[in-house]
Amino acid sequence: MADDEKEIREDEKQEKSEQSDAKSSKAALLPWIIMAVIVVVCAGSGFGLGRLVAGWRLANAAESSQEKELNQAKKLSKDISADDEAKQDDQNTWYYDVKPIVANLNEVGATRFIRVTLTLEVSSELEKKEGEKFLETKNPVIADWLNVYLGSLSVEDCSGKNKKHIQSQILDGVNEKLFPNTKPLIKHILFREFNIQ
Repeated sequence: MADDEKEIREDEKQEKSEQSDAKSSKAALLPWIIMAVIVVVCAGSGFGLGRLVAGWRLANAAESSQEKELNQAKKLSKDISADDEAKQDDQNTWYYDVKPIVANLNEVGATRFIRVTLTLEVSSELEKKEGEKFLETKNPVIADWLNVYLGSLSVEDCSGKNKKHIQSQILDGVNEKLFPNTKPLIKHILFREFNIQ
């Protein structure tokens, strides 16, 4: 029996030493876990704060650029009464040729391209000399919008019946890009070239 008691005591001592080892290893890991949590929380906070500040700056920059474009568009337009406008529109409109645009069509399994060359019919409210300068500076904006829009079309979307719809979509999009929050000054979109390859 003495041997049994000795074995039991040794087992108890061994269990106690294992428990104390487990407690000491947990105690040794606890500061590392706390530090890791603090690092993750600080990094997340810094990232969130950075995004918040950057978003605020971008919003302010976008607002100021929109205000500049709006002021420029207002400055370029003339004040003409509605009666005079109706009479003069057909006589005094002028045309601006947009550089040719080539875009990939949205087709699965095949690479198809569309090449479009446009002419903008501009209202007489926009003086020709200043208007040409304005449109020349906005040509990259027009080209970007056209690339995105035309790239979203499929070959079927570009079929004969849909060309009028495409013209009206381009007219609305170009007027929105060039003259946001003002009266649209582009009257018509004319296709000089509309080829699918």
